[in-house]
Amino acid sequence: MARPPSTHEEQAYGEEYRRKYGEWPLPPYPKTKREADYCDSYRDMWKFDLRLFGLPPPATQKQWNDLQVYTERYKRAMPPPYPRDDEEVAAIDHYIKKFNEDPRLLYAQGIPSFSIWIHLTDPTAMWVVHILFLAATLLFTLGVGTRVTAFLTWFAVLNYIHRSWVLQFGVDTMIAILLLYLAIGPSGAALSLDRLFARWWKGRRTGGGLAPLPPPQPSVSANFAIRLIQVHLCFIYAAAGLSKLMGPGWWNGAALWSVLGNFEFAPMNWGLYNYLLRLLGRNQLVFEIFMTGGAYFTLVFEIMYSVWIWRPATRPMMLAAAILLHGVIGLFMGLGTFALIMLVMNMAFLEMREVYWLLALFGIEAPPAVTAPSPAPTPRAANQASGLAPPHELGSTHVTARN
Repeated sequence: MARPPSTHEEQAYGEEYRRKYGEWPLPPYPKTKREADYCDSYRDMWKFDLRLFGLPPPATQKQWNDLQVYTERYKRAMPPPYPRDDEEVAAIDHYIKKFNEDPRLLYAQGIPSFSIWIHLTDPTAMWVVHILFLAATLLFTLGVGTRVTAFLTWFAVLNYIHRSWVLQFGVDTMIAILLLYLAIGPSGAALSLDRLFARWWKGRRTGGGLAPLPPPQPSVSANFAIRLIQVHLCFIYAAAGLSKLMGPGWWNGAALWSVLGNFEFAPMNWGLYNYLLRLLGRNQLVFEIFMTGGAYFTLVFEIMYSVWIWRPATRPMMLAAAILLHGVIGLFMGLGTFALIMLVMNMAFLEMREVYWLLALFGIEAPPAVTAPSPAPTPRAANQASGLAPPHELGSTHVTARN
């Protein structure tokens, strides 16, 4: 971008340059006549200014030679700075040949995450790794070797979502978070083929069929994994709600309409859906109450989730609100997978009896409750149960009456 001259010499050079080429020169201005001659000679030779990317005019013959070789090789202006030596020239050429871009034009080189798909380029090897990842994911879904396949599935998902930040979406992040905590906790301890295999193996050793197993026992790793999901979910909702406060659409109530009336998300091809939208829009008061109320409901739910979800009195209300919010997201935004994974993460706040109630809907019966042994009765409790007073409470009146 051209800048006004700051000295008489720069003014004179700019006027001469504009007379020759019809435009004002790009900065920086040459400091000597030799540098000015370099700029004019380069412009006459390649038909564009060497300072296109901000490169200063060459001050030495070596810089001029490097500039000429670079332009001849890549047919474009060279970005700053000039290479210090031949080793740096070779390194720049190697990078351009490999990635088709000059490293001096990049904000940063590489990406801050690892993905095997960035380094694996052979088609056969890519197919082999892809099939192995799919096999690990299938085994984890069925509950086979979950202590190993859980980690492999989490690793596979990270490799897929890290291959391109442009393609990454919110559901990818949520799945990676949940898979990490499933790998930490004993995710195959209850409903899995691992447990079925354990019953079969026990029955084989005892000479019978599928031997019964005691219900899964509480463990530190399970409690730790569930607590991590709960805390992380609170951070997710708080960040989502507080960031929405920066958008004016969430203050004036217009944010919900940008979703419900968006052809890219909403099911606008449904006749019933369009009819309901038109019906809603016939009364401005009802329309404003619905849209503003929906926007404020989302803000209150996400911001206050980390406060009210821990209170037993408000926990059912927050879980019901989560079902409502993500149900709308899944139905009217076409984000069914994202809505489902968020509801699964909300299940970390369910109590055991509520989990067994949900499993009963699919025909899975709850295991018999394991009752802890009752503590031995104290002498005071034993005496009270038999109708006698403790020995230290027996006075003379009791003795006289008994005599």
